[in-house]
Amino acid sequence: MSANYPTLLATYQLRQLEYLLRISRAMTSRLDLPSLLELILRSAAEMVGAPAGMILLQSDHAALEPALQIAPRFQVRALYAIPTEALPAFAPLLDGATIRLVQDAVTAAESQPPDIDLSSRVREVEEELGMTLGQVIPLPLLFEDGLLGLIYLFRGNFPFSPFDWQILQGFADQAAIAVRNARLYTLLRAERSRQITILENSADGIMILTPDRIVLAINQTLATMVGMAPEDAVGRPCSLVLPLENVE
Repeated sequence: MSANYPTLLATYQLRQLEYLLRISRAMTSRLDLPSLLELILRSAAEMVGAPAGMILLQSDHAALEPALQIAPRFQVRALYAIPTEALPAFAPLLDGATIRLVQDAVTAAESQPPDIDLSSRVREVEEELGMTLGQVIPLPLLFEDGLLGLIYLFRGNFPFSPFDWQILQGFADQAAIAVRNARLYTLLRAERSRQITILENSADGIMILTPDRIVLAINQTLATMVGMAPEDAVGRPCSLVLPLENVE
């Protein structure tokens, strides 16, 4: 059996890499942030056989469910096999000091598994919960040296290996990019919705043009002034929708 161990290990590692590639592709096509976070957390847990986990993200001033708000700057945004009502017990792992400890350790370790001892904090959580969590591995979500968030994975039956860290850190790097893209997409949608609301409800005539002076949007007020339906004005040159003359 021992003679086959290297072969079995190589096969396991290959399957993990293939799984990482499939999940990375799925993440890049998902822009809904809650759905993306659920996919990230479930995939990370399944890759290393972790029975529980959570994702913390830096606050973006979005309205959050009060029960999930833990720290001033970071909130729990996704849970895997952890009930919401149990979150207060995890406070030792969710405070700002712990997050800074993880970030500093990862920065110092560069590409190597960081030397992070969270055992005392885990014991506090276990005492509060009345159950054993085992080992925790913290995965920072880093984008351009900025900490977007943190993934916690818990596994009690056997410890995480350096290969687990290598796979998970590569996964976390891809996840951070996907999270960043999803957040930008959410902000763009919110801004577009705000602009449309202003456009449609303004008593003043408003027209938005492209750099080539093509009508991109026009509200009903201005459309009525120029005697044209808004949908007919969009896409036309500004000069054809609103002829203007220089007045000297």
